[in-house]
Amino acid sequence: MFVVPPAEQDALLHPLPVRKLWGVGPVAGERLARLGIDTIGQFAAMSEVEVVSVLGATVGPALHRLARGEDDRPVALNGEAKSISAEHTLETDVTTMNALRREIDRSAEHALRRLRRTGAARVPSCSR
Repeated sequence: MFVVPPAEQDALLHPLPVRKLWGVGPVAGERLARLGIDTIGQFAAMSEVEVVSVLGATVGPALHRLARGEDDRPVALNGEAKSISAEHTLETDVTTMNALRREIDRSAEHALRRLRRTGAARVPSCSR
């Protein structure tokens, strides 16, 4: 997390793809793309009427404000973690139960190490 001075927000936000804007998912992104709106800056430059006609009267204006760097929601610095997970992408498909068990054990060990670092783990090492 970092602070962006108001004078620098447009330079940071405007070149980014519109899908990088929180709340712009695949459907809204596709609707905007059909109009040639690919960046946050292009979206911010739209009129309120255009935004409402494309994204609706509820979601559209809220996203438009975010694109213009307007967000009055409070900043939560260190929210409590709701879960701990571990994931990794395999280079090849896992095709046997033994290989699958090894990968599950590897992920479980990684998650357990993260739990221990946070002090949330209350179990001994994973072992079969």
